[in-house]
Amino acid sequence: MITLYLHEFCNKKGLKPTITLLTDMKIGYHTAKHLIYGKPKSISFDTLYKLCHNLKCKPHDIMAYTPKDNKPLPDGHPLLELLRPQAPLNPIDALSDLSPENLEKVTAMIKKMRGK
Repeated sequence: MITLYLHEFCNKKGLKPTITLLTDMKIGYHTAKHLIYGKPKSISFDTLYKLCHNLKCKPHDIMAYTPKDNKPLPDGHPLLELLRPQAPLNPIDALSDLSPENLEKVTAMIKKMRGK
């Protein structure tokens, strides 16, 4: 699976990834909204070009390969160049993605671990 890492790339460059930033690059509003707030399953070559041209980057700077179903690729496969090293888990980011129901479960687990 190829994943878009637009937020991470923009943050590293000191940019805030917003719909306005992308529409200023002549990326359509709905596409920009999907790239910012969704998890896009595809991206057009035109959009990829506009992102790379305006952010002054290469496609592999904003995209990465994640093995699907833990099926490794053979040694030397070109997609391996798009692998990203696993960054340490940021607990704040991990918790912000949880549903309220799962947050309650995590809170209960923490309380249990603290003995409360």
